[in-house]
Amino acid sequence: MICNEGEYPICERCYGEFERANTINSIDFIDELEVIFRYMGILKKYMSKLKFEKIYGYLDFFYDIIKKECSFENIDGIIYIPSDFIRQLKRGFNVSYELSKRISSDYNIPLYDILKKNAPTKPSHTMTGFKRANFDHGIKVKEPVKTGRYIILDDVITTGKTLSDAGKAIKFSNDEVYLKAIVLLGDKI
Repeated sequence: MICNEGEYPICERCYGEFERANTINSIDFIDELEVIFRYMGILKKYMSKLKFEKIYGYLDFFYDIIKKECSFENIDGIIYIPSDFIRQLKRGFNVSYELSKRISSDYNIPLYDILKKNAPTKPSHTMTGFKRANFDHGIKVKEPVKTGRYIILDDVITTGKTLSDAGKAIKFSNDEVYLKAIVLLGDKI
């Protein structure tokens, strides 16, 4: 809880103070983009605590936001953005995967583990915007994706390059796939 008043995990007053993301940009290879909130303030702090301090309770907080804000009707599957092997070992978890797994279970939507990162990548938060936008994330598909409507879930978006690379890999395996990207927090979108 943020204000320590009201209901868990967050009262309506505090929830209403989060700055909505104005998703005006499109991303190559993504058919629909939904960014929920701006990556700033308390939400940025909570995401950092989850990712870098391993305070797993924040997964519940962010999952509650997704449930409140997103619709999962007419979706054939969920695809998550993978971490590279080294980062997965260091953190011990992948936020995108953990949230996708909960959605899959609660909404009875198949979860597809079809993307992989070929090699360890430099953490994007350590790069400038130009380097991030031109960085090859090395995302590949493990197997062709069946025709259908899929959600790609990611926790934070800055330049959109990771989602674009994932969408490109998926669309190259099957160009009849519809991809809706849902992102919790966006920066500069």
